[in-house]
Amino acid sequence: MDHPPFDGVVSERPTPFNPPLTGGVQKKFVSQPFAASSTLRRATGFLAAFALVTLISCGGDYNNTSGAVTPPAAGGGVTGNAYLGPIVGATASLFNVNPNGTNNGAAIETVTTTATGFVFTNGITGPARICVTGGTYLDEATNTTQTNTLTLCALVGGTTSQVFVTPMSSFVDEIVKAQLRLNAAPTAADFTAALTAADDLVKSVYNVATPVAGLNPLFDKTEATLHPDQYKLGAVLGAYSQLIADYLARCGGDRHEVLRALLADIGDKVFDGKTIDAVGAILTVQYTCNGAAVNLPIGAGTADVVTALTEFANTTQGLAMDLAGNRTIIDTVKANIIGGAAAPAAIKTLPSQGLIAIDTIKNIGYVPIYTHDAGGNGQIAVVDLNVGVANPVLKLVSLPGTSTAIATNFFADNGRVYVLAASGSNITVHVIKSSDNTVEFSIPATGLSFNGSFGGVIVDGKRNHVVVAGTSTIGLLDISTATPTWVATSVINVGGTDSFSLNSETGLIFVSSDGSMKTVDSTVTPMTQRVYSASLGTTDGVAFDSLTGMMIITPEFQDKAYVINMNELPATGTGAAPTLDVPGIGTSAPVSEGPGGQVAVNVLTHQGLVADEFGHNLRLVQMPTVPITGAATATNAFTVAAAVLPKPLINGTATQLGMRGDPNSVTIDPARNFGYVLADTQASFHGFNVNFPLFLVRVDLSGAVKGTPWTPSMQAIQMP
Repeated sequence: MDHPPFDGVVSERPTPFNPPLTGGVQKKFVSQPFAASSTLRRATGFLAAFALVTLISCGGDYNNTSGAVTPPAAGGGVTGNAYLGPIVGATASLFNVNPNGTNNGAAIETVTTTATGFVFTNGITGPARICVTGGTYLDEATNTTQTNTLTLCALVGGTTSQVFVTPMSSFVDEIVKAQLRLNAAPTAADFTAALTAADDLVKSVYNVATPVAGLNPLFDKTEATLHPDQYKLGAVLGAYSQLIADYLARCGGDRHEVLRALLADIGDKVFDGKTIDAVGAILTVQYTCNGAAVNLPIGAGTADVVTALTEFANTTQGLAMDLAGNRTIIDTVKANIIGGAAAPAAIKTLPSQGLIAIDTIKNIGYVPIYTHDAGGNGQIAVVDLNVGVANPVLKLVSLPGTSTAIATNFFADNGRVYVLAASGSNITVHVIKSSDNTVEFSIPATGLSFNGSFGGVIVDGKRNHVVVAGTSTIGLLDISTATPTWVATSVINVGGTDSFSLNSETGLIFVSSDGSMKTVDSTVTPMTQRVYSASLGTTDGVAFDSLTGMMIITPEFQDKAYVINMNELPATGTGAAPTLDVPGIGTSAPVSEGPGGQVAVNVLTHQGLVADEFGHNLRLVQMPTVPITGAATATNAFTVAAAVLPKPLINGTATQLGMRGDPNSVTIDPARNFGYVLADTQASFHGFNVNFPLFLVRVDLSGAVKGTPWTPSMQAIQMP
């Protein structure tokens, strides 16, 4: 993106703005004429730094509009810019703000934005809001000129010299207004607290250190190193631009409709398709799609934004920014969007019983291992999942009183890892604090038992439950209080837990065990179940895509998978939902119980990673990306590509691996689109208490193309 040439010193304070860029694709903006005061001339020298105006709060009391507005000293004044792309010809209005978050009277000043931003003649020394309406902009994703139909705002709490108005700053503004409406008589202190909390939340969403209203988005690839926070916001702006294009293609109408809905959505501080009214009642957010009012998808503000960011990386502007080359930075942003405090439970909790818990924000894995501590207790390994680290195993955590570590799951909202472990047939759930990796609680799962295989653990963050399974029984751990409580009355027998998955939106658990299939309603106590009657062979691995309501299930000993539309599951009886048979594309020896024994779903890409149990074959299956009617078809559900595990060197010899199954070990980090699986050197069925070398294998799931050979990047990390 071109910056106008720098023509003088604008401020004595450091500035993030840069001289004209070289290299890469640059956008051209035509400056519009404006008054040639000395302040304005100094402000026109750079696209992003614009000396920001300071709105003088009237007499220091922002409930009072009778005070005089004082012009800034020479070189002072508030400047900034408004972005979808830089918005030109818009009306920028400057307001004093009341403690309840509303504007205090009419605008203090209005100006017209230009290609270099906006410049007010007043300054800001107290709570103030700048809003921008109308204008046109060069869209980041499509490189086309568009008309702005939104009102975007930035809210600040005190003396400020630069303000940048973006969708991200507007999220802060909407949170503050919605939260202050819950208070009948908010004070100035309430306003400050609400603004601080909103700033902190939005900072965490995009993984930046500064409130977004003070960050100028930057778009050149060099900024990834020079000004990483501003580079991140440039990338996020591109993601929202791509999101708008995606929804426009799907729905038509006003191109900004989805962003307008997201501004309403975030009022309750979570992008979940819901918001709150003035008394805290939950409201469903709707938007217009194909001329009809429909509910905003639960993943619109998180999963769809991350998907759009991935798509934006392949646009002209995304390539110029080298988003792919700065994957570590961008993946961290993605992880915070889908794993942070503003993400709903359906996004941030893994839906199937993979053995490996992943803290996606810290990029840490919690891996059950075969070895024991000196006292004979089972252990898990805490593993740094960043690619290329020299010593990835950070710590071993002992599981007191239990000899077999079976499975783990992570809950971002409370920073806890839930570990399923056994001593003989008795099952215990260990609760580990991720802050220091210490065991906080060890809770007997009364009524559950373990016979050497099956079982697993899934967090249901929406209901503050952890679904815990023994070999043939399932129960719930209540995590709604500081001390978790085992719900003994929830326990039911399901005949086998070879594989199970949770639809966090509906609370439905699907249990698959060597051809026996059941659906379990986990929203009632005791849980209720009914048989799922369908001829799908010796079914095993199963995983939900909670964002679409689709499910994938894989039979053992067959090179195929089934994609099932569980949105149309019969409400009564034992009938099956609409199903598509998705054939595989071949395997290579050794084939064990698979190639379809286990599966996990990336809810962002809507792809299932299918893996052999105890063999080495992998394949990637595309599922429908949006909810559908009836059965999936070969155009929206198909096998993309296949691959096999690497052969790591053991004592200097390339050695065959087989993937750990019963229970399934396949897990996916959706933010980075990495699959993980446990594998050892025995490519045939075996139990847990063994001495084979154990590996955590990482598979990069990006880049697979249907009909093209797939050789994904993989690493086999040896466990202790």
